[in-house]
Amino acid sequence: MLRVLVIDDCSTMRSIYRRWLDQEGDLTVVGEADCAESALAKVESLDPDVITLDIEMSRMDGIELLEELHARKPVPAVILSSAIAPESENERRAIAASACAVASKEPVDTLHERFVAAIRYAGTRPRRRVPRRTEGWESPTPRGAILIGASTGGTRAVEAILRAVQPSMPPIVVVQHMPARFTAALARRLDEVCALQVLEATQGLLLRAGTATIAPGDAHLRLRPGSGGLSVRLDRSEPIRHYRPSIDVTFESAAEAIGADALGVILTGMGDDGARGLKAMCRSGAMTIAESEETAVVFGMPAAAIAQSAARRVAPLGDIPKALVRWRSEPSRETL
Repeated sequence: MLRVLVIDDCSTMRSIYRRWLDQEGDLTVVGEADCAESALAKVESLDPDVITLDIEMSRMDGIELLEELHARKPVPAVILSSAIAPESENERRAIAASACAVASKEPVDTLHERFVAAIRYAGTRPRRRVPRRTEGWESPTPRGAILIGASTGGTRAVEAILRAVQPSMPPIVVVQHMPARFTAALARRLDEVCALQVLEATQGLLLRAGTATIAPGDAHLRLRPGSGGLSVRLDRSEPIRHYRPSIDVTFESAAEAIGADALGVILTGMGDDGARGLKAMCRSGAMTIAESEETAVVFGMPAAAIAQSAARRVAPLGDIPKALVRWRSEPSRETL
């Protein structure tokens, strides 16, 4: 039996949700809350298996409340709100806050079915603490960051790498050539199967150890250093050689922002995006790796990087996770 806490400032919606859940034999409402203060107290006292959240609430919106809950007492959450729209900033914020499901209250005629399905899905997800975005990097301070670029055939290659490493890794940033909206789905799927937390990047997001951040499919991602660590800057300027996000843009920003405290990896893909950026990272003292021809689905991007002497090491896909782990702890890049 899944125990659900319903959080919504509208009493009518709380009553509707309760009625729907009471009709299901495997779901039960253990409490209701109409504001953040009440929600925080009831999560602590009732220990629900799943919570439902609206975004528009007084004093603290639903996404801020979810971040606060994850910092205190992690609980799987479903966000349903009229303020949610596909590709909206609220959708991105909710995904970044690790909501298990995010959906609009419209259309109303399908809300019942979507709501119940989302509750059941959330009930299968593990509880996982999410670092607050307002804090600095986790302790111990991670060394630099790992940047991964991929295109054709890259989703499986990226998954193979992320599944093979543990949350003790420094921040990982992935630029995968994909259409807009597909990257959010990719991040959610990878988050389900990886020990790392995986999320789609949002504007100003602080990079943290144990987290892999996927560049949105319609924005360039740049790294910016600050007092709290590295943060994400997204922009929708013109595509670079037909690509947005451009791997070159992200890699070049890493070369400028953290120099030798970075590791760059170029994986399978057509064309030469990433070669120039990997070269910039190499020149800044970073460790750089290109996937070898024996495992690359399409050898175009790694071959271009190798041709430009941008890769300090060429390795098959299966060896790359081990190289990342060694780089995390080994002072000398040349031993990889």
